[in-house]
This record gives sequence, C-alpha cells and structure tokens, in this order.
Amino acid sequence: MGSEIFVKTHQPSDNQGRNYVVDYEVTLPMDFELHITNISGNVDVRDTHGNAFVNVISGRIEARAEIPLHGTIDMTSTSGGVDLRIPRSTSAEFSAGVVSGTINVSDLSLRNEYHTPNSLRGILGDGQGRISLNVISGTVRVEGY
Repeated sequence: MGSEIFVKTHQPSDNQGRNYVVDYEVTLPMDFELHITNISGNVDVRDTHGNAFVNVISGRIEARAEIPLHGTIDMTSTSGGVDLRIPRSTSAEFSAGVVSGTINVSDLSLRNEYHTPNSLRGILGDGQGRISLNVISGTVRVEGY
C-alpha cells in the first residue's frame, strides 16, 4: 500500500474562451501528514490531526486542525489569507506574519507574546509543537475552540 496521494490538474492549453473550475474533495486518515500546494484557488483542510504544510499562491487557506505532539502546522498564502481553528489546549511555538494585512487571534492564550504591526509570536501551552502562518497580502485569523 502506498503512502502518498498526488493530485494534479491539467488545464487545456487552448480554452476557446471557456472558463474551467475544478473542485477536489479528498478524504484521508486524520493523522495523515499533509503537503498541499495550490497555485490558484482556496484550500480547505478539516479535522486533521497530523502535520500540515499548505502553500497557496493565490487563494485562501481555511483549516480546522489539531497539531500532534512535537508536530508542525505551516501555512503560507501569497495573496489571500489564512483562517486556522485549533483547540484551546494546543501546545506549540506560534508565529504569524503578514506583509500587507492584519493578524487576529481569539480564544487562545499566548505566553511570552511579542508583536509588531506585521508579526506575532508567542507560546501556546507548553510550546511542544510549531505553528507558522505567513501571508504576503491578506489576513491571518486564528481562533481557539
């Protein structure tokens, strides 16, 4: 049994004036490690319990995730934003940065918080994992549940 799923869309080189929209819905085991790259469009990650690495060039990332012990959540959007919902009990070193946009964190307790107009860092819980969220143009929103 393989340990990797690879999905790629091949757009026609001559679209003859038509627009194409492709939506994928992929269901994986909750603890599967995710590596997602998307050039244009939104990515929605739901109820994952494994490491998650998501990179979107033009689009928004929406995720509800639990970070494993000593795990990593790393999400980057060039133009769009990141909306992340995590348990209030999350234990991770947290960092978020924007070039043009805002960072909003709600219902979470950050210790050793350090912020500038374009970044926010701190410790969630015991700081055992790592969460890194970066956006060039857009908003970073993180909410505890």
